[in-house]
Amino acid sequence: MKQIILWLTLTLAVAGSLQAQRYPEDYVKSGIMAARLGDTDKALEHFNRAVVLDPKLPEAYYNRGLLLLQLKEYTRALDDFTKTLRYRPSRAEVHYQIGIAHYHLNQPEEALRYFKQALERDSTFVDARFDLGLVLTELDDLPGALTQFDLLLQTKPEHAAGLYHRGLLHSRMGHIPEALRDLNAALEQKPTDTEMLMTRGTVKAMMRLFRSAREDFSAVLATDPANSDAYMNRGLASFNLLEYQQSATDYSAAARLNPSNAEAWLGLALSQTNLGMAAEACTNLQKAISLGSTKAQDYFTQLCETN
Repeated sequence: MKQIILWLTLTLAVAGSLQAQRYPEDYVKSGIMAARLGDTDKALEHFNRAVVLDPKLPEAYYNRGLLLLQLKEYTRALDDFTKTLRYRPSRAEVHYQIGIAHYHLNQPEEALRYFKQALERDSTFVDARFDLGLVLTELDDLPGALTQFDLLLQTKPEHAAGLYHRGLLHSRMGHIPEALRDLNAALEQKPTDTEMLMTRGTVKAMMRLFRSAREDFSAVLATDPANSDAYMNRGLASFNLLEYQQSATDYSAAARLNPSNAEAWLGLALSQTNLGMAAEACTNLQKAISLGSTKAQDYFTQLCETN
């Protein structure tokens, strides 16, 4: 399961002032500017000064909390967002950020609670809906997660990440045609995304669409030629198409890139067996056995041991 990705936007409309660095709001604006420029130390200094000058200024706590999230100071960020909530209880984004902090503190149930509270205040909050679906997926509530992605895509049908994760859910739930539909739609938005291509290729292979699956794995390798998993998957697709020379080439590449992959040596050996390369196959079966493959041991007994 992919980790939730935070897209932090340090923005806030605050009251203007003609005298810079005089009022707490000015320090908040200076902190936002410093954060945008990547000067986190200076940003934190400005937000701290704003809190000292006005301990009841929610904008200071909120923006400092965003910065602390960026710095992976999750407990401190949670404290700032909780203080913000005292003064802005109706702000959906505050509930959402509290949920994000809880998630990073390995408290998924609390994260769910605050994501739901954010959506109660703003049902169109895309990030809250998406992250709620992700956390429900991690908690293995697949029907609940599917409901959230359905709701998200009803309002934003071209949300590529939403389509992709709904496709993953359909795949896990055995809804293979629906998975392929969503992955196709996601790749219309991001046609070169290697993770999406790998997943779609795997789903196609589950549907025994091996030639089409192989095209997806080849597209991954065109972008990422050192991707051993793509070689493994393409090798398996070619093996199922009875194209053993191609499968041997791909399994060999996978084994070269990841010599500790027993399945790569096994796939190479079985491809070589079908090519009539018995000696080479037995050698590679021994490599797979040395890496702990019980299947390789069974094949070695059948193909290589002599009475």
